[in-house]
Amino acid sequence: MKIRNFTLISSLTALYTFITIGFVNAQGNQCPGCSIDMNCTSPTNFPSLCPATMPNGTQLQPYDQNVTFFMPDKVDASGFSNLDLTQVTITGLAGMPLGLNWTSNAYPSNSYNPTSNVNTQRGCVKICGTPLAAGTYNVIVNVMVTVCDIPIVGCSTLAQSFTLPLTIDGAGGGNAFFTYAPAAGCDSIGVNFHPTYTSNDPVQLVAYQWDFGNGQSYFSANHDTITSSYTQPGQYYPTLYTKIYNLRLKSLAATITGGWWCGDIEELNCGNGNADLFFTVSGGLGYTSSVIGNTMTPSWPNVNQPLSGTNLTFNFTEDDNGAPFGSQDDNGGATFINVTGIGSYSGTTTAVSSGGGGVNFSFVIDTVLASQFITTDTVDVYNLPPVPVVTASPAFTACAGQNLTLHGPGGYVYEWYENDTTLIPTAVDSFFVVPVPGNFPWTGHYRLVIKNPATNCAASSASIAVTYNESLPPQFATGGAYQMGNGQLSTLYAGYTSYQWLLNGTPIIPAGQTQNYMPTVNGSYSLIITNQYGCTDTSNVVNVFNVGNEEVLNENMIAVFPNPNDGHFTVNIKGGDHTPTRFSLVNMVGETIYSENIQATANTWNKYVSVESLAPGIYIALVDFEKGTVKKKIIIK
Repeated sequence: MKIRNFTLISSLTALYTFITIGFVNAQGNQCPGCSIDMNCTSPTNFPSLCPATMPNGTQLQPYDQNVTFFMPDKVDASGFSNLDLTQVTITGLAGMPLGLNWTSNAYPSNSYNPTSNVNTQRGCVKICGTPLAAGTYNVIVNVMVTVCDIPIVGCSTLAQSFTLPLTIDGAGGGNAFFTYAPAAGCDSIGVNFHPTYTSNDPVQLVAYQWDFGNGQSYFSANHDTITSSYTQPGQYYPTLYTKIYNLRLKSLAATITGGWWCGDIEELNCGNGNADLFFTVSGGLGYTSSVIGNTMTPSWPNVNQPLSGTNLTFNFTEDDNGAPFGSQDDNGGATFINVTGIGSYSGTTTAVSSGGGGVNFSFVIDTVLASQFITTDTVDVYNLPPVPVVTASPAFTACAGQNLTLHGPGGYVYEWYENDTTLIPTAVDSFFVVPVPGNFPWTGHYRLVIKNPATNCAASSASIAVTYNESLPPQFATGGAYQMGNGQLSTLYAGYTSYQWLLNGTPIIPAGQTQNYMPTVNGSYSLIITNQYGCTDTSNVVNVFNVGNEEVLNENMIAVFPNPNDGHFTVNIKGGDHTPTRFSLVNMVGETIYSENIQATANTWNKYVSVESLAPGIYIALVDFEKGTVKKKIIIK
């Protein structure tokens, strides 16, 4: 049922994620004015967050965001319906970008108690401040959640932690003519460039010629944001040529119609020569053209006059100033045309002078470069740290009782992850001691992320598998070896992979590589045993004095009656010339379950023992003498 409770509470992750918006180092009443969105809801009995995804922040740019969380008083989770969500309390946050703060609408308790009243089913958090460093941050959210009406269990309150990333984009750069972001990044980045200079003058056009400094270029007459990729670490110098063009009257061609220009002395019947035409432009251009003589289709291919405005009035005149008697010029009429940009335009005039007709004409508007501004800035792309190589001491496989420590390279900022994705908030050193689990054998997976403190660039190791195997029972080190009554050395720890007896610390090979060993000389003996996982331990020291003595300790020195028994029995010891010092009762795996020192008289000892709480089975009575140990089997029914 404990597992079920945990699963139930874990299924409320959607609710807890709202807290991850507290991208902060310290919480306080520093972002007041949180606004709750009462339209934030969920179509099912499940918590929800509005907005569901928090926007990225930008380094050194103000950040201000309201987030509403919906907490129904009844939730469906883990196969159960209508469970009571009675309390949610924010207990702490870790791993936040420096510079951001948060305040909930329940400050300072940060505790919520949903009920059937809709006003209690929503809360909010305001996040504000200025993030100081770019990067991807892992926000560790700690909450206490109480859910009630769980079958059999009733109510359950559990501490929960969740990890969600927050991206703070790199700060941008810029100058008088363009902005760009990010200004720096790691390994490979895409940078957004945006021109800032524009003109409101209708006769000016602005174009942008980009040289991004990475072999890429771009030309646009539009005020577009352009993305350029920098795929190799290095320093780059993007340059923008801001080109300001002026509209100009490039050329004009005309066709004269009617006889409005006839009747002068030199042109009495329009047969003594063709018209001599010129034009003037007023309004957005003050200009008088040259005279093109003796043609009905004059043209001016190279006018090339910049405009000062877009409203142009064209007036055409037939020049008679050269006549012998100084005739007045003939007026071919005028017309107004609004220029909207580059291109070809056409118009028609009606002559003012008699004779009818006028002028049909067309003209071309193009541009001329009026000025140019050249600006250059800098983009930095930093190298990633090398992929960290993680080592282990003593090895990636260890025995319970050992400290298995993982080590990363020095000189970085460190993040250790459990199961590859769960940040361990307290693991901030280049090494990490893997906790010893409760069950064996056990295998876990870890991952190390290192960050260059100067650039905040990060690299991740591969997944690292570590294994803890079951070690020897701790009782073996204090009572694993003993000497039997017949002088033989032995241990109750049977069935292990290997045994090695030591004499004064030196292995006895090969005779001492058995569970039982008969000593051939007096000395200090101990035993090393190894289990199936390769885990070893060394026993207590047994001092042997009786090698070569005729009188030997034996189990006949101990009498137990009744045997078998129900946990109540009497022990009688007759040591002869040997003084008993201690009586112990151990189980079949060597655990001591009863022990007392012996105050013997005339090397005899009688004791009534009551161990009725013991489970039925076989137990070993051990009696320590000054020169050895005698054992006797006891059966408890």
